[in-house]
Amino acid sequence: MTAFFKILTSAISLFAFLCFIRVILTWVPSLSYSRFAQVLAQLCDPYLNFFRRFPLRIGALDFSAMLAFAVLMLLSSITGNLAMGRAITAGTFLAMVLRMIGEIISSLLTLLIVFLIVRLIVFYMKADRGYSNIWTQIDYSLNPFIFKISGLFSGRRPMNFQTSLIISIVCIFLTKAALKYLTAILCNILVSLPI
Repeated sequence: MTAFFKILTSAISLFAFLCFIRVILTWVPSLSYSRFAQVLAQLCDPYLNFFRRFPLRIGALDFSAMLAFAVLMLLSSITGNLAMGRAITAGTFLAMVLRMIGEIISSLLTLLIVFLIVRLIVFYMKADRGYSNIWTQIDYSLNPFIFKISGLFSGRRPMNFQTSLIISIVCIFLTKAALKYLTAILCNILVSLPI
């Protein structure tokens, strides 16, 4: 039976890798029409499209693929544990789900931090003065986060954009660190449950 779960774990990992390639190919429209991309679309899109039904879009950014990968990671983790002969208790399963949710949130926060840092660098370099369409789109997606976070510290005084960016980066980084710490503690408690 362990051989079956090893094969299943490998198949899930391979499918996750193919889905990842499919998502990357959608970022380059000229590659999306290649024969290889069409085969990947037929194989991966039914699975990926299932997650596109959920409201995981912020502005022009679609995070549904991240949830799809997280589910595959959870399945791979479960089958991997079964392949090694480990029992899956309710506590272990809940810890895996909590870890998956924590990884999704952590990945989103990391992506947000990267966007904010890039936006801050562009602001300092004054490269956004022509204000191309991409910066308009990025600002449209990021400004609600930036101003909600910086609003917690500014009270009624308006805060300049640069300071708002820096405060947002620091707050999101601290939130990410706290989330990782709390997730680890809760996972340890769940795994130690006797059920």
